Amino acid sequence: MRQSPNPQPIPSPQGQAYVPPSLPRSGPAEAWERLLDINLMGTVRSLNVFLPVLIERGDGHIVNTASNAGLQGLAYSAAYCASKGGVVQLTRALAIEYWKRDIRV
Repeated sequence: MRQSPNPQPIPSPQGQAYVPPSLPRSGPAEAWERLLDINLMGTVRSLNVFLPVLIERGDGHIVNTASNAGLQGLAYSAAYCASKGGVVQLTRALAIEYWKRDIRV
């Protein structure tokens, strides 16, 4: 594994947003969209900024924040579980895609 000549961390605000997990199971679409936008798409937007930097640098680490709700369903938290499950699966997919580029996810 190659060492980066400048192995400094890239600060990211990702994971700073919090939306309470309790939304109605069949709540209004706007509530689901807001939660998915913050939890899942916020992660995607951060990746769109930082992944090109890591690719150019030739190595790096990505740490995405999810929760146990991304691994198992919780009562009255369907939208939250779906958003965190999306982050978990996105992270797993990126780990497979970028390991050959020395980018660990």
